Amino acid sequence: MLFNLIRSPIVIIGMHRSGTSMLSQIMHRSGIFMGSDFKAYYESNYFQKLNEQLLKGQRGSWDKPVQTGQLPQFNKQAFLAEYLSLYRRPQYFVSLFLQKRWGWKDPRNTYTLGSWLEFFPNLKVVHIVRNGIDTSLSLYERNMMLQPKTKWHSERLSSLSSCFQLWEEYVLQAKQWSIRLQDRYCEVRYEDLITQNDDIIKKLNQFLGVSVRDSLRIIADKERGKKDMESETEELKTIAVRNKTFIDLGYVAE
Repeated sequence: MLFNLIRSPIVIIGMHRSGTSMLSQIMHRSGIFMGSDFKAYYESNYFQKLNEQLLKGQRGSWDKPVQTGQLPQFNKQAFLAEYLSLYRRPQYFVSLFLQKRWGWKDPRNTYTLGSWLEFFPNLKVVHIVRNGIDTSLSLYERNMMLQPKTKWHSERLSSLSSCFQLWEEYVLQAKQWSIRLQDRYCEVRYEDLITQNDDIIKKLNQFLGVSVRDSLRIIADKERGKKDMESETEELKTIAVRNKTFIDLGYVAE
């Protein structure tokens, strides 16, 4: 069967605003095909839509996530036909076959991964974690800038504490996959990537089967130049210093 010739994908999971886009860009530039239908954030529009369907089917959403079950009205043949129809160029077809590495990024994979494991039981996962204070600030700032009723605006995220709570939900759910996937799960920190930690580079190289050093150097330099709002950090620090997940990850509210 043609579907069985496809190499198992590498899937990125992790909280929104935690560096999933940066990681996807690093992997894509390092030779791992992450799609070509990017609308933004190095995120495949095809998989984004499917993940939206999965969450809606369980009355969930990106900001009110729930674990999903079977992909509705979906099978391997349908996936193959639809996915390949997006990539009519020969190089994209070859990307799925002939043992080339490929994958996709979507923070919602954190909750829909069980559905994808039905189709790709040997898939690998990279979970990227970022300091909950920085993530919450970034999420809150973006939400404040968006108009109500737009796609990414969330009524839930009207407070910093709600943003931090969502960060914790995603982190705890993502870590659950490490139990099931064992050595097919790799966890990295956003902070280690932008500082180009040598041990993390070696860890990613080995897990992904490609060298990420050159791509990481270019992208990390740009990422370090970004600034999130700083005026609300004291409120988040008060929350973080008492939060078990934050402490267990080894972060310090400073």
